[in-house]
Amino acid sequence: GAWRSTPRPTVATMLLGSFVGMPLGLLVLLHAPQDALRLAVGVASIAMAAAIVAGASLSLPGRRGEVIAGFISGALNTSVGMNGPPVVLYLQERRLPPQAFRAALSAFFLGTNIVTLALLAATGVVSVDAIVLAAAALPCVLLGSVAGHALLPLLSADTFRRLVLTLLVATSASAVVTAVARIVQ
Repeated sequence: GAWRSTPRPTVATMLLGSFVGMPLGLLVLLHAPQDALRLAVGVASIAMAAAIVAGASLSLPGRRGEVIAGFISGALNTSVGMNGPPVVLYLQERRLPPQAFRAALSAFFLGTNIVTLALLAATGVVSVDAIVLAAAALPCVLLGSVAGHALLPLLSADTFRRLVLTLLVATSASAVVTAVARIVQ
């Protein structure tokens, strides 16, 4: 299954980088304007995805690239709650098979989100109500994971990569639109 497909050394290195980046993101969360940050992250993510589609290479190979992607992701997770783009783009560049890609993201997001939630709760940024709401959403997350696992064999590697980039651009565009709407208000 998914656990056997997980590129564990890659995920472990990215997690290490993310844990180092999280305190920086927490400082940004406590002191910087969130909507401006979301706008910047959204625009940068769309630009990076477009560059990948155009054939540009954005990542650094090996452990250094993994640490940098993890660090940026950790900082983004604790600051704007948008940790996906750096690791999605990094793993996309590595051209992992779809099962390994999905497994790496699942393991990475599980680890980073648990630590981020603990940091946000410890600093009082997240309320008990928000934690209860997140816990209530877990069955839907698990259902989505099972559905994704079942659908994965139906996609070719190229279709999977295009779908990943499309979803990344869509979520980034949503962040841009939301940030601009809040800034304009």
